[in-house]
Amino acid sequence: MEGSATFTIPYVGAGVNYTIVFRSKDGFISNLDVRNAFGPVAEVGVEWRIDRDWSVSLDARKIFLKTKATGVLPAMGGAAAHADVRLDPLVVFAAVGRRF
Repeated sequence: MEGSATFTIPYVGAGVNYTIVFRSKDGFISNLDVRNAFGPVAEVGVEWRIDRDWSVSLDARKIFLKTKATGVLPAMGGAAAHADVRLDPLVVFAAVGRRF
């Protein structure tokens, strides 16, 4: 790329996400344990190349995650709790990049 011409590079993609649950906490369930899990990801974004070395990008990723959670219900006499959990967050990234 010559000079300081600006151009845009749109992109789409798909991949796999692995979510690690570091901490699980709930006021009603004791010993809550939410499992780590894999899930598919869809991605769309755009990169604006400012010049040969610099770029700015905006990216949105939709994660589809299913996992399991277990725990104990103290209010129910210590009954076991089991749940199938579905999470589908939208994660948005904005970044500035420099090539070396």
